Amino acid sequence: MNLTRRGPLVLLACLATALSVIEPASAATARPDLKPTGATLGQTRQVVGGTLSVIYSARNAGTRAAGGSTTRIYLTTVTSAASRQPSDRLLGSGALPRLQARASSGSRRLTVTIPGATRPATYGVRVCLDDPSRVRERRESDNCRLTATRLTVTARPTPPTIPPAGAPDLTVTSATASTGSLTEGSALTVTYAGRNTGPQPAGASTTRVYLTTDETSPGKLPADIRLRGASPLPALAARSDAPAITAGVRVPYGIPAGSYAVRVCVDDLTAVAESDETNNCRLAPAHLTVAATPGDLEVQSYGDAAAWLPDSASLTMLKLFCGATTPPQTMSLTAAVSSVRSRLAATVGGSALDMVAASPLAADAVSAQRLAGTALSQSSPGLALAAMLRAHDLDPQDGGHLVGLAALANSSGMPNEALAFLDAADRLEYRDPAMGIPVQAIAHNERGQALLMTGRPAAARTELSAALVQSPMLSEAARGLAAVEACAGQDAKAIRDNRIGKVRRQTRVPDDVTPEGPEPNIDLTHGVATPLRHLPIAETPVQGVVMADEYVGIDEEIAGEVQADVAERQALEQRLRDVEALLTPAEVERRDDLVTLGHTVTDTADIDALWNRLTDLKDRARERREGFFGGGTGEAPYTLRTLMDDAFQACQGSPDDMCFDNEMKRTCIPELAGVHSQWRVIVGEMQTAGDAWMEAVSTRISAVAANLKDADAHRLLVLLIESLESNAYASLDQEARWWTHDEKIWADYCVTPAEAAPMPAPADGAGNSKGGCPPELKSFNIVLSLGDTSIKGNCEKITVNVSQEVMPLLKAFAEFSYDFRSGTTTYVVGTQGGLEAGGSGVSFKSGLYVTSNRNGMVDMGWRVGPEVNVGAPAVEMGVWGGDMDISFISGPFGG
Repeated sequence: MNLTRRGPLVLLACLATALSVIEPASAATARPDLKPTGATLGQTRQVVGGTLSVIYSARNAGTRAAGGSTTRIYLTTVTSAASRQPSDRLLGSGALPRLQARASSGSRRLTVTIPGATRPATYGVRVCLDDPSRVRERRESDNCRLTATRLTVTARPTPPTIPPAGAPDLTVTSATASTGSLTEGSALTVTYAGRNTGPQPAGASTTRVYLTTDETSPGKLPADIRLRGASPLPALAARSDAPAITAGVRVPYGIPAGSYAVRVCVDDLTAVAESDETNNCRLAPAHLTVAATPGDLEVQSYGDAAAWLPDSASLTMLKLFCGATTPPQTMSLTAAVSSVRSRLAATVGGSALDMVAASPLAADAVSAQRLAGTALSQSSPGLALAAMLRAHDLDPQDGGHLVGLAALANSSGMPNEALAFLDAADRLEYRDPAMGIPVQAIAHNERGQALLMTGRPAAARTELSAALVQSPMLSEAARGLAAVEACAGQDAKAIRDNRIGKVRRQTRVPDDVTPEGPEPNIDLTHGVATPLRHLPIAETPVQGVVMADEYVGIDEEIAGEVQADVAERQALEQRLRDVEALLTPAEVERRDDLVTLGHTVTDTADIDALWNRLTDLKDRARERREGFFGGGTGEAPYTLRTLMDDAFQACQGSPDDMCFDNEMKRTCIPELAGVHSQWRVIVGEMQTAGDAWMEAVSTRISAVAANLKDADAHRLLVLLIESLESNAYASLDQEARWWTHDEKIWADYCVTPAEAAPMPAPADGAGNSKGGCPPELKSFNIVLSLGDTSIKGNCEKITVNVSQEVMPLLKAFAEFSYDFRSGTTTYVVGTQGGLEAGGSGVSFKSGLYVTSNRNGMVDMGWRVGPEVNVGAPAVEMGVWGGDMDISFISGPFGG
């Protein structure tokens, strides 16, 4: 049998069949294939130098046994890839015994050690089989797997300082406080007595007073609210008492209303090394009530045109920096100030601090702090840091300046310096707060943020929770908690905390309540649907072969549209940036909020369902194509291969050189015809699903766009609609292109020879281009006049006009037009006046119009405009025309 006469396709088919008979499994596939099927951690937290248990299981998915190999465990910061990375750090290894083909190892445990040089942070743990490669496998790229949870590595705790034998021990023997109802800023009198129960004398120390809602703890808690003012406790001899001391303190501004106990703590600055540091506090027996401040403040953190991001997008953003931590480092206040000064010198120049010190805007601490706030609002963090350092230099006893420095250090990526500032601030007094938020609450928030940035999420959660207890208005603390929970995999808690953090409230959100986002304060009633272009579908395999190149052309045209869209979008965005200096910040914010809303307004369940319907149908079409022509992973059987195998078997030993060809045509032609019909139905359903999705998204985006006054910003959202339409249309064309490409390849065996079939017209009139016909061609019309009725058509639309003269030079008319490009129909009823002479005409018309497509009405309004035409009776050329549509739905648009 002479196979060479049948072309390369037959040779390939026969060769594939022959190989499958001679060797059912190739040498590459008849190998072992090791892959981990599970990997978990015995614990999710461990200190540097500690041991870690890793439980994993393995399977040999290959067709031959795998010899014994080595399994290695790695610590990694790259959790976006399963394979081993160059930066992964080896923790340890263990043996994996021989595995038979298709066999599993069962659960195996390895114990490894966290290296001493590991910096505290949250890591992924990677299990890699056959590492290094000793087993020759079918696939070498699937040997690694990340454990289901991450590992938090913490610093080894510093052993506690053991006081010398016979150290002093300070306690509070009695404490009383004035009772009654207090308000922010009210004075409070506390009387207490102290005792040194130790065998050694105790030096002088400082007593501070707190308000607490937790009376179960013997010592102070992070959420306790420190009252303004402190009381000196004199030095005490061994086993002696101090006389009763009366101290005047003041309730800070901004604390939540409620009932509190009073906690008195001696040696609160830990100036005395004691034998027991846990017994320095005592609760006064009575309670006091802090009255609520009149009013109920609730401040939305966004403009009236802004909408909250979808929860899924917020979670993604929160998790972006889960593994990005700074190694913790203990710093003194002096070292932290020096570090910030060095950073400023390196980034903004060594003279920046001197310039701030010489400026009259920083002549005193209050002015310097005000300058820091102004600089921060103008996006100048370097100047803000320099000004806050100046405020601290001028008034080093105000802890608020150090808290401000901590906030700026955190925002500049210097969390260790922030913690040093906060440690120093905790020993100082705080002045009255800004915005009614206690400085102590702000300090807890900044400490929590710094702890999170240095890889200590548990401690961060404690501090951030304390900040919210002390001031529910501190929405930043809620967002910090959201980051903690997101990185811990607690998505539901993260979503709730993130929503709480979007609004400042005076009162705490109940535990069973998850805040809902506000509706944007804009008009969303003027949306207009944009139709999806309709793709011409090949009715038969014969048409598919003919139209294959047409679909390629459509794809190239869409690619050109995308490039033009990108260039126009970049130009629009640049023009928007260029005019920002001419606008107020509120105008810029509203404009940008509306543009952002236009991009997110379609992130809803109903529109997702419409898109999912389209993608599901696309998957069905792909499965139909791969089921017949093959493709995908190549492992599943497909019809064409079966037909080729059958034809090859049928022609074994046949003397007829055309046996294979004839057998293929006999079986493949009817088979493909039937499958093509099924495919065509699916693609038709894709078009319907795309129509529904496009109508929904374009209506919502255009409704937002109607609120934009800036023409460039409005065009940006219109361009978004056009881009989405191109994307959906490209999805339809891609499926048709792939299908007809395969039909064209196999046309010799599976398609009935026939003359070229014409490309069918789109079902609903939409062509395959966003542009109309060329202007020089569009201006020519073919005209047919039948008394009071005229029919006029060009390459873009056809118009039927019926008119009746009601008085000289004035006619009543009704007009019907159909636009091939957009698939829309327009009806106009009104009056028309004009003159005609020598083949030329001038007219002016006005009337009510209604435009609709297959989905219903899309526009309605009043159309006015002049028109000038010249030409012979059957052909005319439009010289000038200027119809203007005054839409009742979407505003004025020139025609």
